[in-house]
Amino acid sequence: MPFPIIGWVVGAAAVAVAGVVYKMWNNDEDSSNSNENKKCEYDPTIIIGLQGSGKTHLANWLAHHKLLDEYIPTDYKMNINNFMDYSGHYEDAHYWENDIQDNKNIFYLFDLKKYIEKNSISNQEYNNVVVNQVSFITEYLTKKDSFKSKKILIIGTHLDKIDNNKAQQIVSELKSKISLGNAKILYGSLDNEENASKLEEKIIKALKEF
Repeated sequence: MPFPIIGWVVGAAAVAVAGVVYKMWNNDEDSSNSNENKKCEYDPTIIIGLQGSGKTHLANWLAHHKLLDEYIPTDYKMNINNFMDYSGHYEDAHYWENDIQDNKNIFYLFDLKKYIEKNSISNQEYNNVVVNQVSFITEYLTKKDSFKSKKILIIGTHLDKIDNNKAQQIVSELKSKISLGNAKILYGSLDNEENASKLEEKIIKALKEF
């Protein structure tokens, strides 16, 4: 009875090959998912900016890939893994100088909606405070030798509250008012995980370009 035996052998071989192919495909898929979900390793980073701009939300997302359920203002400063989340109560940017020196990356956050609406903050227009704070970082601090190697990102948040054209106008205005040097401007939103992921992709890309 040679034919049943041959058929059984061929069938068993086909099953074995199929099993190997499936295992290879499944391992590739697992590897792809693992790479996709792997957190980026960030250098020590200080996150500064005005109150309510999303500093704590961003630090938590970059450190843990989790968004906070509510707004929790930072009283002074706190470390979240490699991120120093600095209170937005300090409108005088000189308060940041020593802590900026201890970090490789500087993320300055501001609220796009408050900027475009020129909200009032301590008897000043929000947009003017942002311009003053950013210029302190990019025009004053970067003249010092110890600050020249810093990677500076200016990040507009709450993009979900304004349209993209207005965000582009803000970027153009900042570039016209401030000497940015090597600093990069980007914007996005932290209102949900999808948008937070998109913002993180922009951040990672910008850091690689330095």
